[in-house]
Amino acid sequence: MWATLLVFAAFAAPALVAESDPRDIVRRSVSRDESNWARLKDFTFEERVEVRRLDRKGAVSDREAKTYDVVIVEGSPYKRLIRKDDQPLSPEEAAKEQKKFDRELAARLRESPREREKRLRDFEKQRGQNREFAREVPEAYNFRLVGEESIQNHQVWVIDAEPKPGYEPRARRAEILKKVRGRIWIDQEDFQWVKAEAEVVDTVSFGLFLVRVQRGARFVFAQRQEQGMWVPSLIQVAGTAKLGMVKNFHLEQEIRYGNYRRFSSDSQMIPGGEVEGRNQ
Repeated sequence: MWATLLVFAAFAAPALVAESDPRDIVRRSVSRDESNWARLKDFTFEERVEVRRLDRKGAVSDREAKTYDVVIVEGSPYKRLIRKDDQPLSPEEAAKEQKKFDRELAARLRESPREREKRLRDFEKQRGQNREFAREVPEAYNFRLVGEESIQNHQVWVIDAEPKPGYEPRARRAEILKKVRGRIWIDQEDFQWVKAEAEVVDTVSFGLFLVRVQRGARFVFAQRQEQGMWVPSLIQVAGTAKLGMVKNFHLEQEIRYGNYRRFSSDSQMIPGGEVEGRNQ
């Protein structure tokens, strides 16, 4: 996510970091995150998404959970539904998902070189936007090192982040940073985000103001070490939002990631969901 100088700095000896400079710690952590994304493209994994709708008293009025297998199909991800409410799909639903997968696989195999290039370019464009967003973080906040803790056998720095007055983002998506404050737990050895918590301090609008997330919404992000790399493990969102002129609705969303498997570049998907070749 950073230029060559920052990438080099990220792999320098930890002793070179001034522990009193939390901004430098955050800069290095953002640089390390780029290497995570570069390696993650060689993995498949499961993604469990649970959405809970709350009534005015905060009680759960409706709940839905879906689990997807995220696989690499001809160079870019494909999300395939495998469970609903933590139960296997019915034979009819499984057959439907298999048909959707086979149809997508066939379409990708039929692509012309130009079509394939465009699909992969669009995928990389989205990844690039995520990197641009992350690059804004070290510049968007005033940081304060508030202590050290141990989380999951990792010694971490605890850093508070308050929006910097007058900050103007370069990336449009980073406008949200002006209205969010948070706390970050960064591993002292690997400079990875073990956990981050954030709170919306002013209404945030998305999609030409069609969706407005109200002040007080909270976000949690967590990572863990697995197979020699750091991978996302949890995203939680809780808050009140308004869709257009519709009344407010209260939601909690939890996304859990697991079952990471290395996907070899010489593996080949074939119709029926099989993997031909070496899947490590």
